Amino acid sequence: MSTASLLVEINPKVRDRLDHLKLHPEESYSDVIDRIACIALEEEPLNQETQDKIAEALDDLKEGRYLTSQEIRMMLESS
Repeated sequence: MSTASLLVEINPKVRDRLDHLKLHPEESYSDVIDRIACIALEEEPLNQETQDKIAEALDDLKEGRYLTSQEIRMMLESS
């Protein structure tokens, strides 16, 4: 398999994000970007159960049925 090089200017903040997404220190940026692109372009639709759970969660948020991370932390500390 042949590979081609292309010089791309990357913002340092983006480079830092890519560094955090590496599966191992030697993984190339090309491999990281390819993995992200594959995930982003996944064409398999969400199944109905997942769609229903997302809709339910959105309804919960709209109705104020949620806990903040601070509330959860307080609950855990008190138990």
